[in-house]
Amino acid sequence: MKRPMLVLLTLLTLLLVCGCESADPIAQTQWQMEHIQSGDKGEIIIVGDETMLKTNPDATILKLSCRFFENAFVMENHENQESWTGSYRMIEHPTDRDAIYELIFENGTTGYAGYGFTTFADGSEKENLLFSVEDYALSFSGKQEI
Repeated sequence: MKRPMLVLLTLLTLLLVCGCESADPIAQTQWQMEHIQSGDKGEIIIVGDETMLKTNPDATILKLSCRFFENAFVMENHENQESWTGSYRMIEHPTDRDAIYELIFENGTTGYAGYGFTTFADGSEKENLLFSVEDYALSFSGKQEI
């Protein structure tokens, strides 16, 4: 009786550990857009808050967030409640600290997202999510559990 129970507990433990290691680092989170950069000239054309206007005075402010769920995402404009949905899949996940995703928006537009960390001179770190869609680069940060 003890042996089958031991085997069952061992298998359950292995499944739990394997499941944790392969967890998607961006799922079940909400990301706040920091800025959108034009692919033409590389200039920042949209910022997420007033503080970034100091260094980008010609940019427009837009409150945009993105949430990821199992194989799906929702981007929401908090000013007019407009939203965009799509699907995503992880295509590369070399470590727990970085991953690359393919994005497919509901209108068929495709792009890529990269997840990783920025390390600052003082040793502090910040999680980042960068989108490359058509001629734009979107930068998100501020990961919050939802």
